[in-house]
Amino acid sequence: MGLVGAALVWQTTLPGVGLSPDSVAYVAGARWALAGEGVRSLEGGPLIHFPPFYPLTLAAAAWVSRTDPLEAARWFNAILFAGLLGLGGLLAARIGRRPAAGVVAAFLLLVSKDTVLLHAMAWSEPLAIAFGMGGLALVAYHLETGRMPALLLAAIGLGLAPLTRYAGVAYAVAGVLGLLLLDTTTAQPRRTGKVVLVALLSAAPLILWWRLAGAQVGLADRTINYHPLTSWDLAKMRGAVLGWITPPNVSPWLSGVSLGLLTLGLGGWALRRPASEARAPGSPLALLLLLFAAVYVAFVVGCRMVVDAAILLDARILAPVQVALVIACAGIAGQWLRDPVSPRSQLTLAAAVLALGAAHATATARWVRTARTDGLVFTKRSVRESALLNRIRAIPMDALIWSNAPDVVYIHTGRCARWLPWRLRPESSRPEPGFASDWQSFLDQPRAYVAWFDAFTWRSYLPTETELSQAPTVAQVASLDDGTLYRIESSAGKPFQGPGGFACPPPPAPRRGEIAASPVFSDCPETRCRLCIR
Repeated sequence: MGLVGAALVWQTTLPGVGLSPDSVAYVAGARWALAGEGVRSLEGGPLIHFPPFYPLTLAAAAWVSRTDPLEAARWFNAILFAGLLGLGGLLAARIGRRPAAGVVAAFLLLVSKDTVLLHAMAWSEPLAIAFGMGGLALVAYHLETGRMPALLLAAIGLGLAPLTRYAGVAYAVAGVLGLLLLDTTTAQPRRTGKVVLVALLSAAPLILWWRLAGAQVGLADRTINYHPLTSWDLAKMRGAVLGWITPPNVSPWLSGVSLGLLTLGLGGWALRRPASEARAPGSPLALLLLLFAAVYVAFVVGCRMVVDAAILLDARILAPVQVALVIACAGIAGQWLRDPVSPRSQLTLAAAVLALGAAHATATARWVRTARTDGLVFTKRSVRESALLNRIRAIPMDALIWSNAPDVVYIHTGRCARWLPWRLRPESSRPEPGFASDWQSFLDQPRAYVAWFDAFTWRSYLPTETELSQAPTVAQVASLDDGTLYRIESSAGKPFQGPGGFACPPPPAPRRGEIAASPVFSDCPETRCRLCIR
């Protein structure tokens, strides 16, 4: 089933691995690392908005395969999906104490559009889930057997999860809480020592990274502010959770009733579990997965409310909970079944699983057919064949470019581009204090172009196109089907003054046998130029 999953992701990404703003940051960070510059952001400064381990992993995969990180992300995430199906099946079979539970869990993960999408995009969640689930499985194994090497390996996995994605902190918290609450047979002083050891080892990688990166740029990338949840946030979250039960075209009432019954069943299993089951194979793991689901939801909702208002409580953000619950539910259902299972019960359960799987598989198949021909987000056909991008490629190489989608410009052309000055802070929706001065500095640029993409107007924290077109030094160069190219005609002649100047990540690595010289670095010092033969 893992091989089928890998092939499915591979077919879904025929136009290229799916790309979003986060994906471009990961690919740029990996290219910086391959160039020996460390993990940096798209603008050239130290990467702090995202943790570094996924870009580093992409860089390692690209180096091993002698390809570009953009290409490496495609086959690497396909392998991660195969690994998730294999690991999920093994863990569910461990909890349910029967192979059928593992088959059901792997099958439900395979036919879910959300899990396929997660691995078809160049996102960090699949790797973080692999580390986190592996770490929790090792914690459960330690609770069952008492073996310390398993606990030390668990601490490594739980530490790498947040170093891959910050929300992976929930895996470490769940592991530590699991040790504290479930290790009832160990004396209190020794149990406390194990909890402290795992907590320190799990936190060490992230603290070390923050120490290194924060020493250069500070940790003010996100600030503490209160942002109350809105009805739109709750509707988004409800839609994602109900989508785990049935596809979107099925009645939400049926999904809601099914979710309620499932919640009652899981609660009843957890509360009525006999004390003799504390160390029974699979029971600690099931409890850890349910504990993780609760901790993760509390963590991301808390971050949305006090740290970053831009966090979307959608299927992507909640995917780790979906994976954990599918595995736990399939395993717990296997525990409930008494041996021997009657033929009638077998047929009833098989029919229910097949009906649920068929509904999801049908919706997923339709989505895959569209994705494999049209692409995903930044790799959609409309973006790949953009007339505005073609016009940008013809701009003189020494000209500076600003845009409302510099990530799209870079990933498709290799050209440096910078964000238009931010009017609002995306994470808080509060005014950017330096907007007025940044806007004036931007309008004073000599020989600068502005690429405005009509498809990315959802970035409401940027100035509008009306503001841009009405600025006194801005003149329209070309109006195209998907956007407009402007030029700044300023006589001020002030050079760009910004953090890191106009540093840009290296362009895509050449294929074997090709010669690639990056015009982006044509005016850079000799040590920064890129000319290589592979």
